[in-house]
Amino acid sequence: MRTALLYTDGGADKRNYRVSFDKIVRVLRFRPQWTMRQGIMQVVDAINSGHVVDYQLPQHSNAKYLSVEADERRQTSLDWAQDFMQDTSAAQPAAPLS
Repeated sequence: MRTALLYTDGGADKRNYRVSFDKIVRVLRFRPQWTMRQGIMQVVDAINSGHVVDYQLPQHSNAKYLSVEADERRQTSLDWAQDFMQDTSAAQPAAPLS
């Protein structure tokens, strides 16, 4: 199966992701184990193998996952903690050990 690139107008996001990693190499002596080509091939393989069916889902996009769309998912995952705190605060203290 051949993968084709889809070019669009780019939408509203005009950020530039050109960065330098000189400092992380210099300060932390970090050297990546993968090349950019290897990373791209990993993504292509994940799509071609069916592991990623819809690359536009929020779970595959930091921007979408962290958007307002994800607020509901984050709130749902935090509800258990709030429920636990309310249940715990209503509980009677345990009897002292003798």
